[in-house]
Order: sequence, then C-alpha cells, then structure tokens
Amino acid sequence: MNGFMFDFFFNLINFTMLNNKIRAIKSILILILSIIVLILLSLLLIKELEAKRLNPEKYYQGIICDKIGGQVEVRQFDETRVDCLTEDYAIEFDFASKWGECVGQALYYSIIQKKAPMCALIIEDKAKDEKYMDRLLHIARNYGIRAMRVYIKNGSVKYNYEDIR
Repeated sequence: MNGFMFDFFFNLINFTMLNNKIRAIKSILILILSIIVLILLSLLLIKELEAKRLNPEKYYQGIICDKIGGQVEVRQFDETRVDCLTEDYAIEFDFASKWGECVGQALYYSIIQKKAPMCALIIEDKAKDEKYMDRLLHIARNYGIRAMRVYIKNGSVKYNYEDIR
C-alpha cells in the first residue's frame, strides 16, 4: 500500500511538473507568434505608407540631377551618399514632410564635399506639402542653404530654385 501511495504521489508530482512545463512552452509559443504577427503587420503598414508616394525619391533625384549636370549617389569616405553632387552644390533630395532631415544631410554633405548645401524638396501634393517648403525656406534664409522645389506638372518632373533673399 505504501508503495502504491508513493507511486501515486510521485506520478502526480511529475504530471503537475510536466503540465507546468507544457503551459510555459505554450506561453512562449503564443508570445513568439504574437511577435511574428506584429512584425508582419508593421511591414504591411510600412508598405502602405510607401505606396502613397507617386514615385520613389530616387526617381526624382535621377531626373533632376541629370538635368542639372550632377552626379547621382556619390559615395563619401564614411559610406554615406550625396544624392546629387554638382560643381557648386551638395544636394539632398527628400519628400517635403522630411524637410528637417533634408537640412541636416545637406549641411553634413556640404561640409565633407566643401560645396554649398542645397535641399531639394519633393512636392507631390501642393496643398499638404507647402507648409514644409515654408519651413525649409525659413531655415534656408537664415543659414544660407539653397532650396529647390521638385514637382510634377503635366506628367513631367520639374524644378525651380527658391529665392531665399
């Protein structure tokens, strides 16, 4: 009888420990699956945000840089790349909402290349993007950064330099 009771309690304890291990493994698997689902949803959201652009940045960069006689994607000593390098300017292209990043990168590239900085803001929706151009122009006037407006008119990519005086 004592052997039976011992075996019964020993098996009960082993079953309880096994059950706890199974619960722990189940919790870990649920956590892993949740993380995978979150990553997939994030990737879909990023793709959706990118899809709202009429064209990628490189599209505008290539057309305008070619029109003004610059070199596209010039690699620097630190592996960064100037979007467009001309005889006089280190030009950074960005969508209008990224005007602040445009300023920082243009200044950085201009220092390394010993050229004047220029920000080329891509305006795809004039009503939404104009406020960003205004912000850039305010900074440009105060710090001597040249500004370029890049836009589509009648199906063609156009540009004009903004007066910062």
